[in-house]
Amino acid sequence: MQHVESDVSTSADWPSELPADKPTEPGLDITRALFGRKWLIILFTGVGLGLGHLHFSKQPPTFASYSKIMVQKSMAHLPVDYVDAARKDDPIDNHIYLMTQPAILESAIERGGLKELRSLSHVTNPAGVIAKGLRANRSVMTKDVIELSYFGGDRHDCRKILEAVVDAYKLWLSDTQRNNATDALRLISEARDKLDRDLKEYQTKLLDFQERSSLLFVDGRGINTFDRTLEDIESRRRTASFERQQLQTHLETIQSGLERGTSREALLLVANTSDKTEKSEVNPYMNKITELVIEKERMSKQVGASHPSVKNIEAAIDSLRRNFFQENATTGVARRDLLDVYIESLRERIRAFDRELQKLDEQFKATQVDAKRIASEQLEQTHLLSEGEQRKKLFDLVVEKLQAVDLAKNQGVLNANVTQQPTPGVQVGPDFAKYLGLGGAAGFLVAISLSFLLEVADKSFRNPDEITKQLGLPVIGHIPELEVGRDARIVRDGVVDRSLSTHHRPRSRMAEAYRAVRAALFFGTRGQGNRVIQITSADPGDGKSTLAANLAVAIATSGKKCLLVDADLRRPRVHALFGLENTVGVSSVVNDGLDVPDAVQQSSIANLDIMTVGPRVENPAELLLSPRFTELVAVLRERYDFVLFDTPPVLAVTDPAAVAAHVDGVVLVVRITKRSRPHGKRACETLDLIGARVLGVVVNGVDGRTPDYAGGYGSSYGANPYRYGGSRDGGYSDAYFTESGSTR
Repeated sequence: MQHVESDVSTSADWPSELPADKPTEPGLDITRALFGRKWLIILFTGVGLGLGHLHFSKQPPTFASYSKIMVQKSMAHLPVDYVDAARKDDPIDNHIYLMTQPAILESAIERGGLKELRSLSHVTNPAGVIAKGLRANRSVMTKDVIELSYFGGDRHDCRKILEAVVDAYKLWLSDTQRNNATDALRLISEARDKLDRDLKEYQTKLLDFQERSSLLFVDGRGINTFDRTLEDIESRRRTASFERQQLQTHLETIQSGLERGTSREALLLVANTSDKTEKSEVNPYMNKITELVIEKERMSKQVGASHPSVKNIEAAIDSLRRNFFQENATTGVARRDLLDVYIESLRERIRAFDRELQKLDEQFKATQVDAKRIASEQLEQTHLLSEGEQRKKLFDLVVEKLQAVDLAKNQGVLNANVTQQPTPGVQVGPDFAKYLGLGGAAGFLVAISLSFLLEVADKSFRNPDEITKQLGLPVIGHIPELEVGRDARIVRDGVVDRSLSTHHRPRSRMAEAYRAVRAALFFGTRGQGNRVIQITSADPGDGKSTLAANLAVAIATSGKKCLLVDADLRRPRVHALFGLENTVGVSSVVNDGLDVPDAVQQSSIANLDIMTVGPRVENPAELLLSPRFTELVAVLRERYDFVLFDTPPVLAVTDPAAVAAHVDGVVLVVRITKRSRPHGKRACETLDLIGARVLGVVVNGVDGRTPDYAGGYGSSYGANPYRYGGSRDGGYSDAYFTESGSTR
């Protein structure tokens, strides 16, 4: 009977390309961990509540007495400065701690006769028992009030014990303040006397230092006179060095001009304008010739270089130059050059500055030795003055404290007033709500922890979206668990195996699930011609042979010409499913050269042919890699609309890799088990490594109790639509073959 493909949910279709996102490891599903195991949370929470109630029923009653003490400071007769300092000092926190210490508790036991009380008469350490039940805290209403409470097992003893503790604290406070004031006054007086002696010794030491020191003392401080001398010498050195550098630069400028061929008159002009301190005989001559040169340049620009006026100026310049050199000849230095004289004078002045700098350096070094000798005395003086200032400040501080203690020695700095007398004991425990709440909370936390541990340990797939994210593949079908009810007993004939629901029970939910996979294949191959599909799985027993057989029947009943090839050369099962002989098949065509039509068998189902594996071979993997197998696939592709190859599991043997190279697509079967997630990822990685195109995943063994898949339809995934625990198809063992390669 034909079925309309449009009735199948489109959720079984796959995209033309795989998801671009890289598969990621799923995080902890908190919602599933909590709500998927609600029974665990309810159970452990109930157990915790029961244990809390049991523990509460075994607790003895607890009573409490309460009291309040106000601790105030008396500062009426103290100066304002000491009042402010005393307010900053807050000893109440220390007193809260001391109330629970043996010094006060043992006094309370002795003075109050607490050893005779019924609750303390049988204990060896009554102070420890009282400290354990006593609580002292600062009041939240005012910081000067201490709130006391005592918790015990006897109503009347609680009040008596608290009264004794309050009285012992007041007595301790009075005695301590009186003794502390006397001791403080004595200690501070001794410190003052010692500091007074130290100051006198210091004055003697300072006078002795001044007598033997070489320093010049002004207003009590010594001055090193050699430091000022060094500063004066250094100032003179800097001035002389600067002037020498100027002369050296001037000399180098003139020498550089001579090397470049600059006229000597121009260099004399530079010397005349640069050297303001030297009144040279060159100056009158250069002043005159400079005026004539400037006038010549001006006239040349106005009337031209050949004008008579310009010629007259040139004649005047030549006459002035001849006269100047004749005058110099009469002085006794006939051929003396003024520029050379000027250069020689510059060099002599530089040598004079060098001699002056050398003398200053010698003087500086000699003075520096004396300055360093006296510097140690300056350092000793600094230490002495600093020591004196510190001792004086310390002495003044001790005198100030002594005056303050003397004013306060006869006054009570702290006064303890009981604002609330110890109350009669009232029952305060045990707290039923507290024990019940702690028990319930503990049970709830244990349940939550177990739920999270179980969730982390669960390596199965939870829903289709998780399969897509983890494997990077679409889910093209869900196959329910094999039915064992009335429908499973419906068999059309005794030839075809009853697991072929598409043949025996075409209206069942199982058959509809297989037709959903068929619809996905039709959709994926629409308009692309014939299709060669490989059916494989991650592990043995995932149901890939049953899926291949049912899918082949579903394709054939739709009117397509289909061929089912059993390529599982190690554990063939297709011939058993259709009740056929396994005398010829794939091995016969590839190894023996049998014609393809002779190796194909017709099944009892229209449009469906079967090619079994044929005789057993010793090298299955090599057979599938042979060129004859490639030719076989090409021939089958031309003769049939659809060719389905049933191959071994990917993680068991390498045979699927040989077949995947020749097919158009691979369908991966995954059965929901405890290890389905890591095994599925490994299978996809293996297929991706060999370059196979995986069309999608078919989930086998879906729990029939899941309402989302009742009748083969559903629009949402529940908290956990996938459950494991069903039977495995085909009876495969975990070890698919022995180490030698032979089948079991």
